Amino acid sequence: MRKLAIFAFSFSAAVFLAQYFGGMVPLLLGLAAGAVSFFMKQEGRRLRTILLLAGFFAGLGYNTLYARIFQEPARALDGQVKEITAEAADYAQKTGYGSKITVLLLGEGSGKIRTVLYGDESLLEIQPGDRIETNARLSVSFLIDDTDVTTFTSRGVFLLAYQKGEATILPADSIPIRYYPAVMAKKLGGTMGAIFGEAEAPFMKALLLGDRGELSDPFSSALSVSGLSHTVAVSGMHIAALVGFILLISRRRRRAALFAIPLILLFMAVVGNTPSVARAGIMQIMILLAPALGREEDPPTTLSFALLLILLQNPFAAAGIGLQLSFAAIAGIALFSPKIYLAIEGKKEREKGLKRKAVRFLAASVSSTLGAMAFTTPLVAVYFDTVSLVAPIANFLCLWAVSFVFVGGLIATLAGLIWLPLGTYLAFIVSLGTDYLLFLIPRLAKFPFAAVYTVSVYVRVWLVYVYLTLGLCILGRVRKRGLLLFGSAAAVGLCLAVLLPSVQAGSTELTVSALDVGQGESILFTSRGTCMLVDCGGNSPDDPGDTAAERLASMGRSRLDLLVLTHYDSDHVNGLPVLLSRMEVTRLLVPDTYDDAGVREEILSLAEEAGTEVLFVTEDTILRFGNAEATVFAPLSGGSDNEAGLAVLCSAGSFDVLITGDMSISTEERLLRNKTLPDIEVLVAGHHGSKNSTGDDLLSETDPEIAIISVGRNSYGHPAEETLERLSRHQVRIFRTDTMGTVTVNAGES
Repeated sequence: MRKLAIFAFSFSAAVFLAQYFGGMVPLLLGLAAGAVSFFMKQEGRRLRTILLLAGFFAGLGYNTLYARIFQEPARALDGQVKEITAEAADYAQKTGYGSKITVLLLGEGSGKIRTVLYGDESLLEIQPGDRIETNARLSVSFLIDDTDVTTFTSRGVFLLAYQKGEATILPADSIPIRYYPAVMAKKLGGTMGAIFGEAEAPFMKALLLGDRGELSDPFSSALSVSGLSHTVAVSGMHIAALVGFILLISRRRRRAALFAIPLILLFMAVVGNTPSVARAGIMQIMILLAPALGREEDPPTTLSFALLLILLQNPFAAAGIGLQLSFAAIAGIALFSPKIYLAIEGKKEREKGLKRKAVRFLAASVSSTLGAMAFTTPLVAVYFDTVSLVAPIANFLCLWAVSFVFVGGLIATLAGLIWLPLGTYLAFIVSLGTDYLLFLIPRLAKFPFAAVYTVSVYVRVWLVYVYLTLGLCILGRVRKRGLLLFGSAAAVGLCLAVLLPSVQAGSTELTVSALDVGQGESILFTSRGTCMLVDCGGNSPDDPGDTAAERLASMGRSRLDLLVLTHYDSDHVNGLPVLLSRMEVTRLLVPDTYDDAGVREEILSLAEEAGTEVLFVTEDTILRFGNAEATVFAPLSGGSDNEAGLAVLCSAGSFDVLITGDMSISTEERLLRNKTLPDIEVLVAGHHGSKNSTGDDLLSETDPEIAIISVGRNSYGHPAEETLERLSRHQVRIFRTDTMGTVTVNAGES
């Protein structure tokens, strides 16, 4: 009987239930199970039940205790603005607004709370172990804008601090030993930057260290679409490649195993000991130790014990997507990969030579990929709204190269630490594999229907059907003949899920959708299968370009006919690089104005590279798309970006939509004096609901029925109470993307 596995799995189950449902529901379940066990008479079942209950209540108790120690002190500091003293636990990273750094908050009543400090660029000079004194606004990391957030707590971070004023840096006499892994990671990253080319270095840092900060947004998007994001999330594949190489070059397996264990522990520390790499490292160490201890390898015990150790370190990791994906992949491989392997290999097991090796390589690659996808696909669909259809092909074509580049890159980097010219020479060889991946991955992501998206209800229904069928197969309720039938139905269902949205989009007179891009704007119009997008920017976790591209792809579109940028502010254009990398954009309309940040020139360069026609709007321009007509009004003012932007009126029959960008009330009044505007049905509120936009005159003249406010988390007070009161006074129905998500209005529908 696997006593450790039973205890560990029940402990973990309790932690997962507590994280998602609080303490009361798991407690009632545990008490009910205890009551049932009281009447059990068989000794074996009673012992298993005792282990289950012991693990379950231990998990509940530990989760509660951990929250009391680490979460409650953070909650007590929430909302305070105070002088803080913190110890740098890592190096700072540059952000779009300055920098951020992970610190340990010190001082009376706070213990040592792991905190992310957001501040100015002076933090970039800090070394691990340095003290930081500054005034800061403190906020819990697990509740942002009344929304539960697990991104930080799954990494042990319970508090966010926002610097106010200057920071005083008190350098440490020397870097404490506990921060040596961070120092090593910094040196390895610097060496990679020195020996690899400008194109290859960001990918190598992501692959070897899990540092994806330097990957371009378009390439990160391509990794997601092609189902290869796991290659730059350091996990089991990387640990397996490392151990496999050590065993390959060693003649004595047991001695090599003992050498590999400290190397695994060092590697885990250097890459940050994330849940996915911790799971892989613990399991690999247990596999290596089993022969030395005279034990047989037992995957369920290994997996459950790894999960137990991770949750003991931080039970909040249970709610992290990294841990869930890591264990889901292993569970799928253990359950399905052997059967898939045998099905592919078939009766060719007696063949010898090159053909035999090719079949075995194909079977191993495909079976491991499909096995891992079995349980990770629904998680990716829930968290990221994506189902990669090209993933099996992409993994088959790329994983062998990823393993080569990982091992070769690690050797080249270590050689570079010793002698830079040697590292540079080895890096040149490794770059052949890196360049292959950098060339292939974006092209795989551009395959027609490389991925489908759960924004489409048809895809959601198809996915539910597939996993209901899979559940029946696991339970043994489906015979082999039934598998063929269910598989054929799944294929037909996928085709329908892809085609029906395209047919539906081709039949609409005019639809306007304010996409949920956070604090920004991205307004999509569709008419008879033709599409126009006004602006593409925002601060949502998903890139605004991905959001727009996925919306278009869910309608069966691989091309955007028209793209209009009202002005060059980041929150209206920062999704353009990803959008142009994923979608063919036929025509781009922009104002003929300049900006201090150089955004205009960057946009023009991207458009030229993508082969997109660019039209500078210097006079009012009328464009037809589908059964609709768009009037793009030229800038009315030579002032700031906001005032010198474009306005767009889109009409289909008697249905009219007006977008004013970030115009102020004074520029709105100029628009009314110089242009003839009809009564409109939909108004996209100016400047995300700012009090200085969407004035009374505009509302009186255009008499909108609906106002859409494209807004997200911000520090500007958008939407302003004054704007909401004006809209209410004019009896305009208000729809907000921050509270409702994407807002869609169809012409002719109330």
